[in-house]
Amino acid sequence: MLAKLHANMSIDFTEGNALAVTVWAIKNANQYIDKQLIKMFESMIDQANITLYKSNMKTWGNEEWRYCCSGRGPDDLSHYGLELRVVLHRYSAIEGGGYGYSFDYENGLHKDAHRFLEDLLTIGGNLGFTARSSSRLKLWESNKSQFFVSDDGSDIMQVKAFKNGNLHIKFNQLFIRKMNVEFGRLKGWLKNKEQAADELNIPVEEIDGIFNSNHQICQSMVPQICFNATA
Repeated sequence: MLAKLHANMSIDFTEGNALAVTVWAIKNANQYIDKQLIKMFESMIDQANITLYKSNMKTWGNEEWRYCCSGRGPDDLSHYGLELRVVLHRYSAIEGGGYGYSFDYENGLHKDAHRFLEDLLTIGGNLGFTARSSSRLKLWESNKSQFFVSDDGSDIMQVKAFKNGNLHIKFNQLFIRKMNVEFGRLKGWLKNKEQAADELNIPVEEIDGIFNSNHQICQSMVPQICFNATA
């Protein structure tokens, strides 16, 4: 979204143009919120991290993974969710020491890992978990657990970082259920609440607060003057 805005920086800064840009951003925000969840979810996919949908277990087995050198399984693999615990291998994590390292490692954790965790917390916020603190406020050490909690005191996730670059994440069960359901819904794999509950083994009584829970901006939340001014 920012890239598109930057590409149109030549427009005159007038009240009408400012309102038009504001309305455009509001109307397009929802699709970017959904795309962010999909992109973040897919960045965590690995054989050790996914669980297949109940209906997909008949199709794919462990032997199928050997066909993909990246370790992410067959290119057409679909209908899966993330496990409660995930291990991410592709990050610089804990500072290894040596000259020049401190610039990229904030409080002992690499800036790329910070960025990833902050994006993950943003996803959590969109799903109803508002984090109390940033990853940059914590003092990171190898194999030391860091806990992220929401404003109501409930856990969001527990994270460990290691010198070999790995990040180990244990999610709050409700958080991972919401991510799994919303990812499946946005990919078109889960058509309704009943299907989501059955495929992902989620109690039916919990599904109402999970299905379609990714944050969306409704027109009722936006001052009507903005829409009237650009009509």
